[in-house]
Amino acid sequence: MLALAMLVLPLLAPSPGEGEPARADEKVVKDAGFEADKAGLLDFFRKRSLTDTERKDCEVLIRRLGSNEFEQRRQASIDLTRRGSVVIPLLRDALHDPDAEIVRRARDCLDAIDAADPAVPVAAARLLFRRAPDEAVPALLTYLPYAAGEQETEELLALFVEMCPAPDKIHPGLSEALRDPLPSRRAVAAYVLGRKGTANDCAAVHKLLVDKDTLVRFRAAQGLLGVQDKAAVPALLTLLDEAPVSLAFQAEDALYTLAGERSPSIPGFGAGSDAAERRRCRDAWAAWWKENESTVDLKRYAEGERVLGLTLGIEYNTGRVWECGRDKGVRWEIKGLQGPMEAQVLPNGLVLIAESNNHLVTVRDLKGNVKWEKKIDGEPTGCQRLPSGNTFVSTYNSVLELNAKGETVYAFELNGGSNAIRKARNGHIIYAKGAEIIEVDTTGKRVRAIPLRQPGCVGIQDLPGDRFLVTMSKQGQVIEVDANGKVRWETQVTGACGVARLPNGHTLVAADKHVVELDEQGKPVWDKDAEGYVRRVHRR
Repeated sequence: MLALAMLVLPLLAPSPGEGEPARADEKVVKDAGFEADKAGLLDFFRKRSLTDTERKDCEVLIRRLGSNEFEQRRQASIDLTRRGSVVIPLLRDALHDPDAEIVRRARDCLDAIDAADPAVPVAAARLLFRRAPDEAVPALLTYLPYAAGEQETEELLALFVEMCPAPDKIHPGLSEALRDPLPSRRAVAAYVLGRKGTANDCAAVHKLLVDKDTLVRFRAAQGLLGVQDKAAVPALLTLLDEAPVSLAFQAEDALYTLAGERSPSIPGFGAGSDAAERRRCRDAWAAWWKENESTVDLKRYAEGERVLGLTLGIEYNTGRVWECGRDKGVRWEIKGLQGPMEAQVLPNGLVLIAESNNHLVTVRDLKGNVKWEKKIDGEPTGCQRLPSGNTFVSTYNSVLELNAKGETVYAFELNGGSNAIRKARNGHIIYAKGAEIIEVDTTGKRVRAIPLRQPGCVGIQDLPGDRFLVTMSKQGQVIEVDANGKVRWETQVTGACGVARLPNGHTLVAADKHVVELDEQGKPVWDKDAEGYVRRVHRR
């Protein structure tokens, strides 16, 4: 779909000719019913932002959601819902309120409000930067705190960075925003100026690494990490036990990216972790930083690297592999596959696919044309392209690894069959058999076993901090366990099969004719219907 495609088109600097990308953005905006000239674009963002007075009025309404008087609670719910997507960020903040009634009603309001298609504001922002860059900065600084979703925010932040000129020519509004009373605006400015600002700007961003607001600290750290500034790392450490869990997950993910194979051998934390567990995690990372500060390579944290928000689904019984965006529109699909069990989009845009019915692992382009294939002895149930460039393949009762030439690096049979097999981040192989997760090295030697409370695991993912996500299809369970088999988090998804933990702490689950994204409380925040049984699912 064109609207979705606009999310990943190259971001172009303003130019008189503009060209095809600008015409495509204009079509997205006009198809959504909005004017695409400068005045129309400014009006688009003005109507989707709140003035200081309007914001305060909405904050009063949110407090009234917990009023002792039923009529005030009811009317506040109605008034907030009527305001539409502009209040979504405020309502999401309210989900962390200690008042259970405010949380319940805020969630009801969110359920009643339809979030805007992120393709439209992103396309409108690109056009505004092209046609009126000086006016785009203040307009978007005002709007960004009211962006309806995380993906939209990430796209707009990347656009800000891309459109910034030389450091001494950056709009002064960004520097002023570093002192804005609204944390979300300080956070935007810190992210952009940390990466693109002058020396004075970066010095000001350093001060925000100890801001009282955890989002501001995180964005400041992200910005400075983009230019390999080590001052960002201690700020990430503070977030591990001070930030909301969803933000702490992202801080932890950044630390694992920096540490790589030198990551500390510690239990991570989950949505159900208590304060003591989170402090232990922070202390372990602090010890890692003390030991490795002088040698760690901050280039691991690549500037511009971010989740695209594209979901890959693998449907076994319909022979389809497809990818969709946040708007659920299918970007591409490959049909006519012979029992696809797993797939992965490669960095070059091709797709690695395990096809069980014809005993093949193939690499195809997005039209389905085969670019490479390897016959497998048995029915392949899984495939992974590894950082080394090798390809890991599993069948029900064996594993093998192939080099770039398709030659076998190692191969051996497992002690018993499994529907859940994966090459783990530590280089070992994990698989579920009976009521255990078994870990073996690349010679097949057993390393350890992690107990599960019941057999029947069909999906598995290893997590940072020596934890594991598993799915039990018959029981409809998604479970996170630690290295001792203790359940740290669980939820129900009927027919759950594939599972993937996202950088923001959400969990993506594949099931029959359905894919769902769950927040850290297990509540659905996004879903997509499918034609068949979705065996595996991934997000990139």
